[in-house]
Amino acid sequence: DFKVYSSQEGRCQITAAALTKGFLALEGDLTPILVSLVSRDQFAQSLLDDPVPKQIRMEVKSMISSLLHNDMNIVEEDVARFNPGGHPAVSEAARRIGNPLQTMHKLRELVERYTASVTRCAEALARDQGFDVEQSCDKDHEDDTV
Repeated sequence: DFKVYSSQEGRCQITAAALTKGFLALEGDLTPILVSLVSRDQFAQSLLDDPVPKQIRMEVKSMISSLLHNDMNIVEEDVARFNPGGHPAVSEAARRIGNPLQTMHKLRELVERYTASVTRCAEALARDQGFDVEQSCDKDHEDDTV
């Protein structure tokens, strides 16, 4: 069950439809996707417009930070503490994470390896197509300022 919530603002709705199209690898125009998969009802509006008081936001951020910087395997007490609503999918995800700090380090390593791999492939493709990779990279960064 996939749902995307959007405000009534047109650019937000188009962005939500484009995100949905890319995320689900859908084909075709954005309009049918917008109509069928993007919610713009009163409930969706209340999710977007009801600001959470700053104190509650800070408590949630602190809880997430303490969970992610925990260098121990998540146990059932942690699952209950970080999922007070008892949502089954959140509980299952927490159990599968294992050690949050080690998992974050592993995820960072995988992202770095993936990025390096994509860069190597793009450079090889550019060379195969006759582009001067070094000159292109230097030109892209000519206007960079520190």
